[in-house]
Amino acid sequence: MKFDFNYDETENILTVSFEGFVFRTVEDVKEFIEAKEKICESLGKKCYFLIDYRKACFGPEIDYKTLNFLGREIKRMMDQYALGVVRFGGALLDYLIIEKEGLLHHFDSNFYKTREGALNALKRMKKENEKSNLDLYKGNRTDEE
Repeated sequence: MKFDFNYDETENILTVSFEGFVFRTVEDVKEFIEAKEKICESLGKKCYFLIDYRKACFGPEIDYKTLNFLGREIKRMMDQYALGVVRFGGALLDYLIIEKEGLLHHFDSNFYKTREGALNALKRMKKENEKSNLDLYKGNRTDEE
């Protein structure tokens, strides 16, 4: 199974693409998470994720146990490595699965039909994060600084 990870250092965006990957079992999820975690660890900092579901899907035999494991791992990876996440592409079933797991594990699916829609959302997300970081910085300043 092949995953394609492309990191844009200037934008601090990790693009994740799949080449015909089908999630069927817990082992499939583990294989993907381990590959993604290896890349994230090598970066040494949090980044934004742009996830391309156009060449991936969930197999019809996927079971509840696998989906629940996937949801937990997505949440853990987001908390540990992501400044924000957007997704695009994929079939309706892919969207519905990610949406459901997001509701169960308390993360936003941020799923968009097109890459352009996802990138626009990512730009807005980055702007909001920069603004809240600036507000936090201003809130911690004293008159003596």
